[in-house]
Amino acid sequence: MKKYFFTMAALVATLMMNAQSVTVTAPKVEVSKPRVEVAKPKVELVKPTTPVVKPVVVTEKPKTVVVKRKVKVNNASERGRERSAKGKNRKNPGKHKGWDKKKKD
Repeated sequence: MKKYFFTMAALVATLMMNAQSVTVTAPKVEVSKPRVEVAKPKVELVKPTTPVVKPVVVTEKPKTVVVKRKVKVNNASERGRERSAKGKNRKNPGKHKGWDKKKKD
């Protein structure tokens, strides 16, 4: 019994300390919010006899944009231009159509 005396005493002491309920109340922190006041604009009364002139806002009209297309440059040789100008009603004999489809003059 002497052997376990201090062990039992320590066990009883820890049980007694756990049995006591300790309540700690911390002070509540209050966050103060800044008070925002919206300032109302002051309205001046205008006499009814004086006419109120409102400014006229003039806006510019958007300009129409003209898109210019690039014209392809004709790089045909002089002989090709001459042969293509031979006849407008018939197909252009200056272009290569194949040996059997080419019209003869």
